[in-house]
Amino acid sequence: MAHKIKGIRKRVDYIAADKDKFNLAEQLENRKITLHERRDMTHSFVHPSNVIGRDDDKKEIIDLLMIQDGRTNVNVIPIVGIGGLGKTTLAKVVYNDEWVVSHFELRMWVCVFDDFDVIRLIKEILKSANCKIDENLSMDQLQIRLRECLKDKKFLLVLDDVWNEDRNKWLELEALLLGGCNGSKIIVTTRNDSVAAIMGTTLTFNLDGLSQEDCLSLFVKLAFKEGEEKQYPNLFEIGKEIVEKSKGVPLAVRTLAGILYSKVDEREWKFVRDNEIWLLEQKDNDILPALRLSYNQLPFHLKQCFAYCSLFPKDYKFKSVELIQFWMAHGILQSHGNQELEDVGDLYIKELWSRSFFQVVYEDLHFYSFVMHDLMHDLALSVAQVDCSIVTKKSVVDEKVYHLSFLDSSHEIATQLQKLSRVRTIIFQTKQQASLVEECITRFKYLRVLVLSDSSFEVLSSSIGILKHLRYLNLSCNWSLKKLPDSICELYNLQTLQLGGCDNLERLPKGIRNMINLRVLEVTTKHTFLLESSVGCLNSLCNFVVVRCPSLKCLFEGMDGCLANLRTLVIDNCPNLTSLSLSIKHLTSLEILIIDNCEKLSLTEGEASQDLKLGLQKLRIDFLQKLAVLTQWLQGSANTLQHLEIEECYNFTALPEWLPSLKSLQTLLIIDCPKLSSLPEGMQGLTALRKLMIRDCPNLSRKLIQEDWHKIAHVPDVDLDEDSGCSSEIDDDMSSYLPEEDDEGCTSEEHDEGRSLEQLGSFTYQEFCLAWGVGRDLTKVKHTVSAIESVLLDAEEKQASNHRLHTWLGDLKDVLKDADNVLDEFQYRALQKEAMKRYGSTSKKMRLQLLRINSILHKRLEDRTTTMHRDITHSFVNPSNVIGRDDDKKIIINLLMHQDVGASKDAGKNVSVIPIVGIGGLGKTTIAKLVYNDERVVSHFQLRMWVCVTEDFDVKRLITEMLESAKVTVDEKMGVDALQKSLRELLKDKKFLLVLDDVWNEDLKKWNELKDLLLDSCNGSKIIVTTWNDSVATKMGTAPTYNLHGLSEKDCLSLFVKLAFKEGEEKQYPNLLGIGKEIVKKCEGVPLAVETLAGLLYSKVDEREWKIVRDNEIWHLKQEKGDILPVLMLSYNHLPFHLRQCFAYCSFFPKDYQFSNIGLIQFWMAHGILQSPVNENQELEDVGDLYIKELLSRSFFQDVDVKDIFQYTFKMHDLIHDLALSIAKDECSVVTKQSSVAAKVCHLSILDNGQEVTTQLKKLSKVRTVIFQTEPPVSLVEECILRYKYLRVLSSKKSSFEELPSSIGTLIHLRFLNLEDNGKIKRLPNSICKLHNLQTLRLVGCENLERLPKGIRNMISIRSLTVTTKHTSLLENGELCLNSLRFLGIDECQHLKCLFEGMDGCLPYLRKLSVWDCPSLTSLSLNIKHLTALEVLCIVGCEELSLTEEEDNQNLKLSLRILKIVKLPKLEVLPQWLQGSANTLQHLDIEDCQNFTALPEWLPHLKSLQKLRIADCPKLSSLPEGMQALTALRELKIESVLN
Repeated sequence: MAHKIKGIRKRVDYIAADKDKFNLAEQLENRKITLHERRDMTHSFVHPSNVIGRDDDKKEIIDLLMIQDGRTNVNVIPIVGIGGLGKTTLAKVVYNDEWVVSHFELRMWVCVFDDFDVIRLIKEILKSANCKIDENLSMDQLQIRLRECLKDKKFLLVLDDVWNEDRNKWLELEALLLGGCNGSKIIVTTRNDSVAAIMGTTLTFNLDGLSQEDCLSLFVKLAFKEGEEKQYPNLFEIGKEIVEKSKGVPLAVRTLAGILYSKVDEREWKFVRDNEIWLLEQKDNDILPALRLSYNQLPFHLKQCFAYCSLFPKDYKFKSVELIQFWMAHGILQSHGNQELEDVGDLYIKELWSRSFFQVVYEDLHFYSFVMHDLMHDLALSVAQVDCSIVTKKSVVDEKVYHLSFLDSSHEIATQLQKLSRVRTIIFQTKQQASLVEECITRFKYLRVLVLSDSSFEVLSSSIGILKHLRYLNLSCNWSLKKLPDSICELYNLQTLQLGGCDNLERLPKGIRNMINLRVLEVTTKHTFLLESSVGCLNSLCNFVVVRCPSLKCLFEGMDGCLANLRTLVIDNCPNLTSLSLSIKHLTSLEILIIDNCEKLSLTEGEASQDLKLGLQKLRIDFLQKLAVLTQWLQGSANTLQHLEIEECYNFTALPEWLPSLKSLQTLLIIDCPKLSSLPEGMQGLTALRKLMIRDCPNLSRKLIQEDWHKIAHVPDVDLDEDSGCSSEIDDDMSSYLPEEDDEGCTSEEHDEGRSLEQLGSFTYQEFCLAWGVGRDLTKVKHTVSAIESVLLDAEEKQASNHRLHTWLGDLKDVLKDADNVLDEFQYRALQKEAMKRYGSTSKKMRLQLLRINSILHKRLEDRTTTMHRDITHSFVNPSNVIGRDDDKKIIINLLMHQDVGASKDAGKNVSVIPIVGIGGLGKTTIAKLVYNDERVVSHFQLRMWVCVTEDFDVKRLITEMLESAKVTVDEKMGVDALQKSLRELLKDKKFLLVLDDVWNEDLKKWNELKDLLLDSCNGSKIIVTTWNDSVATKMGTAPTYNLHGLSEKDCLSLFVKLAFKEGEEKQYPNLLGIGKEIVKKCEGVPLAVETLAGLLYSKVDEREWKIVRDNEIWHLKQEKGDILPVLMLSYNHLPFHLRQCFAYCSFFPKDYQFSNIGLIQFWMAHGILQSPVNENQELEDVGDLYIKELLSRSFFQDVDVKDIFQYTFKMHDLIHDLALSIAKDECSVVTKQSSVAAKVCHLSILDNGQEVTTQLKKLSKVRTVIFQTEPPVSLVEECILRYKYLRVLSSKKSSFEELPSSIGTLIHLRFLNLEDNGKIKRLPNSICKLHNLQTLRLVGCENLERLPKGIRNMISIRSLTVTTKHTSLLENGELCLNSLRFLGIDECQHLKCLFEGMDGCLPYLRKLSVWDCPSLTSLSLNIKHLTALEVLCIVGCEELSLTEEEDNQNLKLSLRILKIVKLPKLEVLPQWLQGSANTLQHLDIEDCQNFTALPEWLPHLKSLQKLRIADCPKLSSLPEGMQALTALRELKIESVLN
């Protein structure tokens, strides 16, 4: 196998070498979330009805605007908050308020963003003030014009979205704005508190999040159509939970609501509820892209620091010192000059707080704590991507991960670690086994951070000494730890050692002095003193914490001068400590000293304190019972001490006379010192004192009030005991730099790499790579293909006009398929090994995903801009050229004339939107033109406008084109604000008709932004929208969608004759007319197809040319740009890449084929073209179902017919099928005796038998699909099995062989095997059990099949099994333990008596179970409690089954959503276990159960029940009491129930 990999590597290299010859542009988008560098420019208009929950904020801002401030004639009011909070919206609401409009003579709006160019801003201000300017004016001329414009006027200027932190730039602009009249105001919106501080002249207005109630109101308004939430109470309840994710941020609410708008599938709502926001698809202006703008503005070093925070869970309370230590450990703090790293980290945190990335919640003397808004956490996750990972039992860890946080402890986690090698951070959040810790220490030699807090081992492994890169080690709160190994002293790079809470630690190791880089040490010990001559010689130590040392008596015995760099010292809860035993004069760097709960410490040790020069800034003394007076050495900090706090010192009697000499003191707190009765004289000398708090000191407070108030009268902030006779409020300030607590709340990522090469990191896979010696070659293949990947989009679009490029792409696809086959063989060997290990057990399922190199070809290539565009349309059409649309025209005109069609009841929503939907070429634009130019329409509307939208839904462009369509002169230099004003003035009080032709936009926010500008018109105004996409219609429409149908065959023929013949010529050529009738049938009613084919034949009278058109598929015929296939190709080009593959695969089936959702999804799965689910609750089948619905929405599928609760069918329009054929080309082929099959074909549909067919098949080698449409001979089946070893799909329905060839076991790549309706087959060969990759096995209708093979358990990938058998039971004793099984269908098993005998717990992932026509079945014989994943259960025609088997069903938690019971004559009551699905069951159907007598009393407990159908149950006479409680019930059908 090694030689195969090497050969593929060489071929890929050869192809890659040609990549640069084609001048291909890189268009790769690796991420699901598309982020742009700039936010869309804002304007000043907002419709008030779209703003919820901002009335109080609006009032406060307006009050600020109305205040006259005599200090300056122009006041600046900053509004600050994180992105998406609604700062711009609030500014708009204020800007357009009637009071504001009347109060200011001039109002201007400018969107600033990051380009604070003064010249540009002056121009924008003048444009917004409707001042015409020449773009070539100099700066001097501009500033003159601006000052003239503002002179003696009271103006309001909104500077929206400001990022500039350069004060000089602001001062330059500000100077030009001061000429306005007194009372002029500037509103600045910004995310950055520093910007607010630079520009603001008033207090910053910190915008808070919306209340939960307001968020829910906004969500309901945007996620449901009006009143729709009452129809879907289940969705409404899920919506409440979804809203909590938004944490009060309106844009997050809008994003989540926009994702769900018009969707009523509960699974889609739960998917949004259960996923992190960063995993959800986002449009340009959604919440994560909006927040990403803030991230993009960060300096690089702050980006690194911020991304690291994703390693911690949401709502994690960060401590400043801890986070700084983590950053230090990874070397991402940049130190300058004499700055300490801790100071640098502190500045970083403040900067991130200033920019709203953090929210401070608490401050202590030596640290402060803060949290990240949940949305900021989502942003961090999306930025960090694979670098950081939180590990649980269910998580899948990328092999490139650097930082790990463990939430679980298990064997599964240990297994995941085996594939990792680059880890630098490990944080255990739960207790771990010593073996796992040892594994991490020995495996991850580059560790920088290791957190083992709350562990329970007595001795740390001596292997810790090998971690020579370790900077941070946390062993805190390990009560069992008694000693540290001496090897720990070899960690010369260690900066932080946390030993606090290790209550049984006997002592520190003697060699600790060797930790020469140790900066932080926190310790708890049983020893009576810390080691002499050891600890004190840690010259790098900056932060030392001694905590909970009950035996400690003396600190630092004889350690004078050895802690010269110590900056923070904390001594806490050391009740026997009597002496610090250190000379304070040596601690010249000490800035913070905290001594707490040291009952025997007095601090009055005799010590010379003359002429001390200390640097202490903060001192806290708490619960020192022996403290009577302050220590003398404190005078050495007279010039530096800023904070002094004395608390719970019950014997503290007096403050020293020298206290007023502390000239830098800013804060003095004295709490619970009852013996203190006065302050010293000279307190007035403390001129820096800003805050004085005296609490629980009644004597002192009373004396200050009655006698000594003069001593403290100069202090701005005084807080005394409330019962002392005076109460003065204090500000709850955190510090000079920390903000007040922010009450806001909140609402990514690489999509799972799925079938790319990441799986090479799995342990089993690596074993094979090592065994075969191919690891380096596989890595080389991956890197080479990655280099090609970025140009594939451009190559795909250009290949049509470049034959060499087309060939190159074909070669690339060819080699990648070969690589796929080889790697799939690796996959098979790994699965085979797993099956062998699991034989006879029911251990956890193997979740290896299909490994496919060629998935790199479609690695999240979403939302791309295509190079093909439709020509811009106009509004004119000659009515004589339109045939067969009179009825459609009449209906739409009636909708236009109807005053209230689709209009909302909300005030101001007087514009109705009528969507016209249909596939390309159907005539949507034509019908819109006919209506637009009809005389009745022209006279009915005062104003008509026509805009061709296409895929560029740019609001500014659309406004411009509307104005131009209305013959309004537009200056191309006008800003968006001036444009929206002109548009609203144009529409005001007019009844207008607007046609938005050819709309592709699915971004609801973009449409809402435009729609809001159109609502000031007269009632009865209408908008016609033409689109191919039903999703667009749903989002934009207020009236029911008008689905345009094809022309009748008669009308098509009339159109064809008009366009293919000169007038009257058809009578001269009756033969051609006869052929023309057959040609018209190919068009399936699509006018553009008729026009295309007629155009090909116009003026041609050679019958052979007409027959060529008749006898060929449309996609074989020459097409011009505006013809049918190029038009349809536009739709295809708008598909995401994964949908293109799925759509092209459909070409394999014949025209008019009735697709089944189940079958098509299984085919897609078999070929690995479904993207892996983005969360653990979503299955591949769900992904496939979403793909089908998306293709339905985009008109690629049609004619949906719901067959039963499991499946629905649909078709493709013939022209869409032609499009699929044109795309798939020679990859798919239908084989007949006359066909000619291309050598590179991959998918075969065989319609004939015979030597001619066999001869064709012999020249093929790369076939992956074989479907026999007729009964094949066994020899032909065996030929295919032996020849096509890479088969993924094999279907041989309605065959007649008695035994399947044993060679079937050689098809190790096979995923789908269909043997349905083979009435003769009696047994399956044991070799079939070697198909470890098999996902789907269909055996329904094999009525003579004696039994399933015993080794079926080895099919460990099987997901769908349908079977008919003669046996009395399916395999007993665990032989059907198929842990991957999702769907099980049992059909027409005449002798089957028992299902799943002894199979409890063997089907943990089964989602759908169908049992049909098993008349002898008496028992399911399964404990329902084990089927916790079961969602759909259908039981039909089982005459002996009652469903009332004895079973312990208490407190069951099931997930059943749909239950259908038909023709069960022994069923009398519903089974008790159904109560376990009380919260999930939505659909209950009981039919033809002749002895069913009563519905249970507990039926009203089924709170999620939406549909209840009871048919042909004659003995049922009543419904139970309490049916009113079924508030979710929307449909109740009772049919043929006489009583």
